[in-house]
Amino acid sequence: MIKTMRYLILFLVLILSSCVPLYFPPVPAKLDLEKTTSLSNSQGLSFSEARLRLSLRLTSIRKEDWLAVQWFAPNNKELSSEAIWINPELEGETVEFILSEDIELTDGLWRAVVSFDNQLLRQFVVELKLAPK
Repeated sequence: MIKTMRYLILFLVLILSSCVPLYFPPVPAKLDLEKTTSLSNSQGLSFSEARLRLSLRLTSIRKEDWLAVQWFAPNNKELSSEAIWINPELEGETVEFILSEDIELTDGLWRAVVSFDNQLLRQFVVELKLAPK
């Protein structure tokens, strides 16, 4: 019995000691992160005055390029798209996109997909429940 306990203790010591990390990578003094384009604190997609509105706050802009918006209906069909040219001087500004009046709104989930420099930035969603006419 004592011999078995000794083997068990030896086994546990060997197993537990193998879990100790042998290498700690150095921590860099300073990380240089690339500036990104950000839309944080945007009001997003809303329904007012019988129109869909997308309000975007340009929190951070890394370079000049097109900011594009694609509008999608509840059936996931793209109905409209538009774009504006933005540059770092517009940082902190708010821009607004309004879905064209000739597009008929229906009940369901409407989406606005925002991209910059051919990269998806954010998707905004609003559910419409319109009163019957």
